[in-house]
Amino acid sequence: MPISELIDKQDTFELVRDEIAAILATEVASQMALAVTAGKDPDEWKLRVFSERSNPWEQMLNDQTDRSPIVNVWFDSTSFNPASSNIVERQTAEGVFNIDCYGFGFSADDGGGHIAGDKEAAFEAHRALRLVRNILMAAEYTYLNLRGLVWNRWPQSITVEQPDIGERLTPKTSGARLALRVVFNELSPQVPSETLELVSASVKRQETGEVVVETDYVYPLQDPCIADPIPNRSMEFASSKFLDMSDANFGAFDRAKFAISLWYKLFTTGSSRYMWVQGDTASNISFQLRFGATDKLEAFALDAPSSIDGQLTSTATFTDTANWHHILYHFDSANATPGDRMRLWHDGVEITAFDTDNNPTAPIQDSASSVVIGSDSAGVGNFFNGKLYQAAFFSGSLPDISEVFDAGSAKDITGLAGLHGLLNTNDIDALEDDFVLPTDWANNGGVSKDNDIP
Repeated sequence: MPISELIDKQDTFELVRDEIAAILATEVASQMALAVTAGKDPDEWKLRVFSERSNPWEQMLNDQTDRSPIVNVWFDSTSFNPASSNIVERQTAEGVFNIDCYGFGFSADDGGGHIAGDKEAAFEAHRALRLVRNILMAAEYTYLNLRGLVWNRWPQSITVEQPDIGERLTPKTSGARLALRVVFNELSPQVPSETLELVSASVKRQETGEVVVETDYVYPLQDPCIADPIPNRSMEFASSKFLDMSDANFGAFDRAKFAISLWYKLFTTGSSRYMWVQGDTASNISFQLRFGATDKLEAFALDAPSSIDGQLTSTATFTDTANWHHILYHFDSANATPGDRMRLWHDGVEITAFDTDNNPTAPIQDSASSVVIGSDSAGVGNFFNGKLYQAAFFSGSLPDISEVFDAGSAKDITGLAGLHGLLNTNDIDALEDDFVLPTDWANNGGVSKDNDIP
């Protein structure tokens, strides 16, 4: 693997830490602006945000003109869950991020009595903690702006501390810590290796404890073992076989903007064959992507039970059972151009001729039902009967066709924005293991791996 891949990209825990700090800084600035508009004192919402500082209160000790509370975001620890991890690319982690809030106060005599600086400091620290907690627990920050990497966050604990600032007792300082637990995917880089001249070497441990490598001779590298992010297996869906995942495990996604990308190879024609659907009954459906009984490609979007708000039915029919083909589907209900709210591509070419072309006017409904691949909404009929490959779901993002299709060949899509779920089937991991989602798909009827790929 290129050496830059080992250190150039941030780990997910670093991204989470930096995003927590960015959310706090941005939200504080917004709240201060709102306070000015409302005729209130903006300093009541002011925080100075830092990250990975061991003594952030130093800023206050050196410059006592700004007495605003200080917040320091730092990474504490991570534990990994092997049961929901991929043994190669993805590890499911639970990390603890500490958010320390420091308040400051000055003891003084106002002529009418003594003002206790330590009391003022404690109240300021508590106010800062309250503001931090309320910001991070707002619904819009459920995924900390990192949907696809972050799956949940919740407060683990709140503690109070007294920072050790030595003999410098002015100002009085008080601290409060919010420990935020975050579930996220930690990804290990898997990229094709470069052919290098390697060395035959011996590894030795010196008396000092240092481990050193002694080179013997140079020889060319042959047959490197590469973990390829492009799937090397497809999924075979024969009659009565399908995959499904509960609505809770599939997780919240953007119901106004999403996309589906997949490769398919048909076994049969002339019947309804569902590829991807969310729904549990014929009347309680959110979306469908399927081939209809007349072999036309169809996409449906429902904004309420039994209410089809958007529909595309192609004029062309698709009956080839000998070759692999690719489909990209975009849903974007808020697009200012009605004709761009639902779009379909087949083998890299956008479909523009439709028997039915109804533009949606609203997001799809939240049917709170399972997501199904290879069968209808109830998972009991209209089975796909064919092979699927690199089945991907994107939330809040619409990948360009060039990002998922390369002149008849598959592309590495593991790093695309908004990737919400991906069956990146390979010869090592279980077929049901999703590359992004922490929960495996349920395999009904025995969907199997196959060596036949695009």
